[in-house]
Amino acid sequence: MEDNEKAKLALEIGCGARPTTPDWYGIKGNISTIHTDKNPQTKEIKQLDIEKVFPYKDNTFDYIIARHVIEHLDDPHYTINECHRILKKGGTLIVEVPHYSSVMAYSLDHKRFFSTEAFNDYTENNTTTISGKSKTQGRAFRLEKIDYTITFGTILKPIINRTIGINTYERWLVKILPLIVDVVIFHLKKE
Repeated sequence: MEDNEKAKLALEIGCGARPTTPDWYGIKGNISTIHTDKNPQTKEIKQLDIEKVFPYKDNTFDYIIARHVIEHLDDPHYTINECHRILKKGGTLIVEVPHYSSVMAYSLDHKRFFSTEAFNDYTENNTTTISGKSKTQGRAFRLEKIDYTITFGTILKPIINRTIGINTYERWLVKILPLIVDVVIFHLKKE
């Protein structure tokens, strides 16, 4: 890394008691991370209610991490739209959620389930509406990458990736051959 390389800024939302950083997801470099939670448990974690307006200016962050938080929200579209607003153009939103085939998805605290197509509204034509109003408010991301973990994944994940792919498995085989996809990780780049 060169001395004149400008530090990038990351925001982790809803980190709970165990903050993470972009390098957890393979993103390296000079990155400063702000960890937030609705009820911070240490002084290093800042208070942020992600179901209200974020107290950050537009186009502030290079990365936003939402690890196991979106599934707890009443209105995840609101939070995703706020993340889009404060991400810089070309910035990345990393969302990790339990997959609907995982036992983790069925916690009493979880309000929704996720498939590999969960963010298509943000990456396709952005035409899905509720009562005539767009959920995505015209905000678009480019899906950079979908990753996932599978129980016994060291054996099964390479086979799925080389043969049919996770989307085909999820659409056609998950009910016949449940392998328990634990989590799905989306890397969404702001357009």
